[in-house]
Order: sequence, then C-alpha cells, then structure tokens
Amino acid sequence: MGNKLKNFFRVESLIPNVFVPTLTLAMYCGVIGLTLNYYQLIGVTHKFVFKILEKSLPVILSEVVIIIPLFIYKQMKKGKWFSFTQKISTISSGDLIIILLPLTPIVQYIINNVNILSISEILIVFSFFFFSSGLVIYVIPGLLSIVGNLHVLLALGTALAFTIAIMPLLSQNFHWFMGGDFNIQILIFLALFVLIFILNNKRSKKILYLFIIMNFLVSNAIQLLPQRTVTEKRDQLLTLENNNLYSVVNRRIPEFTPDVYLLVYESYVPNETLLAYGINNQIQEDYLRRNDFKIYPNIYSVGSPTINSLSRLFNVSIDYLGDERRGIAGDGVVQNLFKNLGYKTYGIVTSTWIFRGYGSMYDSSYPKVKEVNMDSDDLLISAISIGEFRSDLIFDIPSYEDFVQEKQTFLENKLVSNGFYYFHSGYPGHSQNSGACRANEIEIYSQNLELANIEMQEDIGILVEKHPDAIIIIAGDHGPYLTKSCIGTSKDYDISEISRLDIQDRFATFLAIRWPTDDYEKFDDIIVLQDIFPAVFAYIFDDISIFESKIDPEILDTSLISGVNVKNGTIYGGIDDNEPLFLHSN
Repeated sequence: MGNKLKNFFRVESLIPNVFVPTLTLAMYCGVIGLTLNYYQLIGVTHKFVFKILEKSLPVILSEVVIIIPLFIYKQMKKGKWFSFTQKISTISSGDLIIILLPLTPIVQYIINNVNILSISEILIVFSFFFFSSGLVIYVIPGLLSIVGNLHVLLALGTALAFTIAIMPLLSQNFHWFMGGDFNIQILIFLALFVLIFILNNKRSKKILYLFIIMNFLVSNAIQLLPQRTVTEKRDQLLTLENNNLYSVVNRRIPEFTPDVYLLVYESYVPNETLLAYGINNQIQEDYLRRNDFKIYPNIYSVGSPTINSLSRLFNVSIDYLGDERRGIAGDGVVQNLFKNLGYKTYGIVTSTWIFRGYGSMYDSSYPKVKEVNMDSDDLLISAISIGEFRSDLIFDIPSYEDFVQEKQTFLENKLVSNGFYYFHSGYPGHSQNSGACRANEIEIYSQNLELANIEMQEDIGILVEKHPDAIIIIAGDHGPYLTKSCIGTSKDYDISEISRLDIQDRFATFLAIRWPTDDYEKFDDIIVLQDIFPAVFAYIFDDISIFESKIDPEILDTSLISGVNVKNGTIYGGIDDNEPLFLHSN
C-alpha cells in the first residue's frame, strides 16, 4: 500500500492523478455554471459549482507552475520530451453500476412527482440525468484516460453528479435558499470521491457494487410504499354522487341563478393576522365595506397550502375525491353542480401549475391547456438543476400583466347567461418555503400586499359596475408562511412553541362576500373557507338545510403546526391551548 501511495504521488504520476482531474473538475463546474447561468437557473447548485471553480483555479495555477516544469525537467533528464505513454482505458462492465448512485435521488424525485408527470415526461427526466451523469462518469473520463487516471476521473465524475443530484434534498433538510453551506457540500463531494476511489478496485469493488444496488433499490422502494392518511383511504371510496353537498343539491331547481365570481388572492389574510406582522390593512377592508361587502374576520382553512385548501373548498369535503387537483382543476363538486344548473365554468389563473397532471376541466380556462400534462419534465429538471424545490419555480406562466388583462376581460364581459368564475391572482403571495426566512420576508409581503390591494380594487370596480347582481367572493387561500421557519414547523419546533400567530400564519384566510340581496344573513354561517359554497347554494336555493353538508371545521394538515389543531375556531395544543384562534369579534 505504501509503495502504491508513493508511486501515486511521483512527479510522473501527478499529471494523470492530480493535474488532469483538477483541471477536469474545473471544466465540469465552469460548463455547468455557465449553462445554469444561460438558462437563468440560479440557486444552490449554481453557487456550489462556481465556488468549486473559484477554489480550484489557484490549485491549477500552482500545479502549472510547479508540477508541469518538474515533469518536463524529469522527462528531459531521461532524454525524452513530453509524450503520451498511456492509452485510452476502457470502462469495465461492473463500473456501469456506479451510475445508479446519482440516479437514486433522481428516481426519488420522479416518484414523488409522479402525479404531475406523464410516462413520456418520466422518461425524459430520467434520460436527461442518465445521459448527463454518464457523460461525466464514463464518456469524458474515458476520453481523458490517455492523459489522466481513469479511476480518479470516474470517482470525480460520480461524486460531482451525485452531489448535484442530491442537492434539492440537502436544500430541504438544511433550509437553503439561493445558496447552501459550501462546507457541507464539499464534505459530501470529497467523502464520496474518496469512497469510490478506494473501493473501486479488484478486492472491494463487489462490495461497492452491492452497496450501490441495495441503496438504489431500498431508497426507491421506500418512496413507493403507500403513505396514506385516514383521509386519503376514505377518499378512494368517495364519488360525486355520495358527496353530501352534491346529493343534497343535485337535480333541484334554484330560486334564482346569479353569476358567481370567486376571486382568490394568494396568501391574503385578515387584518388581525396582518397587524401581528406589523401591517395594517384597515383601509382596504373599509374600501370593501363601502362597496357593500360583508367581511368575515375569523375564517380559516382546514387545509394548507393552495391545493390542500382549494380542492377541499371546491369539493366541500375533507377528501379530494381522487386526484388531489381534481377540485381546483374544475372537476370538483362545486363546478359540477354549477354545470348541472346550466352554468358555464371558467378558471382564470396565473399558471397552469393549478392544472398540472390533471388538466383543466373548466369550460374555458387561462392559460390555455394544450394537454393534460404540461411540460412537467422541464419543471422537474429545472428544479433539480437549481438544487432546490422552491415555491416560485413555475416556468410556464404568462407574464403577470397578461394574466391581469385576461382576467379583467372576463370581468368586463357578460359571456353567458349564467357563469361561475374562479380567478386566482399571484399577489400578495407567500414566502419561498425553503425553511429559512429571508431577513426582509415581511417587508416583501407588505409590498406585495399593496400590489394585491390595487389589483383587487380594479377588479371590484369592474364587477360592481358591470355585474351588480352577482355573488362576488373575495378570498385568500391560506396564510403567507412568515413566522418561525417560514414553512411547516414540525421539523424544528415543538408543539409547546406554537402560538396563535403561527397557526393564523398558515391557515387564516381573508373572506369578504358581496351578496346581491339583503336577506343573506341566515345563509352565511361560515366558519372555515370550505363553508363558502354550502352558503352560496343555500342562498340561491333559499334552503338553510343545505348547511348540513358543511364539513367539520377542523384543521387537517396539523404537521404544518407541530401537531396543534383547531376545531370550530378553538386552538388545541401549543401556547394558546383552549383559546380562540381569532381574538377579533364578528
């Protein structure tokens, strides 16, 4: 072993064993960094590869100054000039197993996102990382083996491919946003490089291969295990026909059929919550009251974030009735009931993310959906390449100005005799959900809230003028995630640390409704966001018994608040145990 190590660091060996691999690593990082820069995929991986490049350049320079002259000197002493004495090495068949190492997290990502990926998109994502990993593990090392050590280059390429592939998991676990801890990243990279280099020899390579295969199989088998909650198990048994609201309302004739406009503003919350952040939105609420809106200050959602909240809103159920996007994508209980009453349904949203993996089932929608699955492969490849699954990684959106223009076109025009319209605006929006709050997170939200308020006033101005007899619903979908870790708290905070604000921050929702007549009060017993449509249908059918279809007002996604629960507006667990969720009185 001592002789091998001594030979490895001989001047003649430093070129293939040190200089060429270091230069190759710098080349890899430079190309990857420039490619990410070109496609504007700036984030954790981008900073990591440029940091390696920054660290490797002085090393390469010192090698050029020291190793190359020494090598040339020794060659000249032997009466030789610089010449290639190696031949291109070949990859052994067993080494082909090594590529499974960086592909292990890739397959996990695919499994976790299988609900939004078609078969062809799965193949595209897998193939992209299979060939890109194969390029740095096999192809380039094979070509450079004429001047470099194949085993060193193979270990180097594997370590880099794996570190980049696992970067989203590292970002999630360590709460990285737009940049990670280089010490952790380089430690993983170097540890894997050393492990592959040491074990990839005649004596121990079978152990290495067995480890890689077992890691690939076990890791991905765990992802495939069913992880269903009681709610999801019940969900398999539910259909439209046995949904409580559907069975009560279907095939009945309403007293009247007003247009219904639901305008959702992302992460918009009531003023009680905003005041706790240091923001006062009283002027906006006063504006709504002046335009005959009733504000419901104590409303929360049983689910969070958007899909969990709004699909349950549109299904009037704690269950999704199959696909989790079914309700929000236009095929929920509410939309089907409106269609049965002769309504046309419209879904005008900022991004096809709403419909991703299910497609739009609205009679008309925006952005236009060309097919059921829409470029989810690009989204997943981009997210993995960036190194973090951020909440803002939506690449198929039109410009926000185009969305607002399209929305206001729908608001201006009376398209059909009866219409149900769902609009989903992007402001004020929520935190980036990395698990670490930015220093100015609340300031950003406050600025975006001002934009949302301007947009809302423009929307309401059009609706009140053009459609004064419509039911107009202004709502948030969930909270903005601005407290604690700016994401779910279960990983970092004990239940005893969860406050009223932490709960509101994730589940509170703004709600204001403009009813077309004054006799609405007996129909608006709304506790949670998911009560909206039982109230609407009770109103248009003039039948208070429809309220019997309401769901239990109990938070379902309690892991977001470390196990604290809210039932019928009362907190159970945490700092404010047995106290009301909202202190503001109706």
